[in-house]
Amino acid sequence: MVALIKFINFFFFIYADQVEQQIEVEKKMSAPPPRYGLLVEDMAHVGVYLVDKNTQLLKVLELMDKKQISAVIIEDLDDLLHYYIISHTDIVRFLVKNRSHLDYLGLLVGGKTLMQETKAKDIMRGPIEIIQKDTPIDELIGILLKTGFKRAIVGNEKNQPIGIITTKDIIKWNSVLLPPGIPFVLSVMEMESGLVLCKHFFEQDITDGFLSILGGSISAVSGITSEILKHSGNVRLIEKDNYEIMLETAGQIAAFLVVDRSSITLRRKLQNFLRQFREKYAKELQRRKDSRGLTPVNVFNIQKMAEMFK
Repeated sequence: MVALIKFINFFFFIYADQVEQQIEVEKKMSAPPPRYGLLVEDMAHVGVYLVDKNTQLLKVLELMDKKQISAVIIEDLDDLLHYYIISHTDIVRFLVKNRSHLDYLGLLVGGKTLMQETKAKDIMRGPIEIIQKDTPIDELIGILLKTGFKRAIVGNEKNQPIGIITTKDIIKWNSVLLPPGIPFVLSVMEMESGLVLCKHFFEQDITDGFLSILGGSISAVSGITSEILKHSGNVRLIEKDNYEIMLETAGQIAAFLVVDRSSITLRRKLQNFLRQFREKYAKELQRRKDSRGLTPVNVFNIQKMAEMFK
């Protein structure tokens, strides 16, 4: 398996210099990659609202309403090394859980409200790990996924809370973290023969010379593509310095999309394109299979279908 992957890299290395010379949109494709190295401090909210664990839940709710915040950090004065959290979701969950103890007004219990009887420590979650402000954002995402929290406390060098970061903050940076990607060339290839059945240029100034070189390198590895995918179905991307080649296969054909950078959106579109192509040209593909590739390929046209990538 390792040898096969090295074989692919070998062929693309040979063609790399020639490809660079043929692509006249080099400036677009050689743009610096997205900064996945963003740090937590780049998008965190500075300042936190700390509440003692013995504070009435009503006071917590009043603070959240006054400051228009969705969560507060709970501290334990007897243990300053650990911090906890209460979010609006925790409060709603608490009320639903204790709905049988509420009167018709919704809050009164024996002369006192449920919110007054309940302390922050009764519903707080944690402890929550303090994330250093210089932590890479991708590392933080991994921590949030692992712990299930939607927020993280940001700390300084002394491990003291100085801010908070939420999944909403990360989503706001979506255009930076998950760039859409720009397609340049779309082609469909016959797996067994390595023949390009059809192609489409998204940029008018991309020359046929580029696809010729690219097609040659893809043809060189087309014979082992099926073998690679059989052993490792996740090998669907070939990365080069200034461009990437996204690959999807189905049956006897493979779709290749050359982009400046891959993205989830482009991946889904490529999968949808391949499905539509196979449905539209099912009879033609079967004829080529039955005739062992002797039927003409000029019947395949993807110009209209390629519009889904715009």
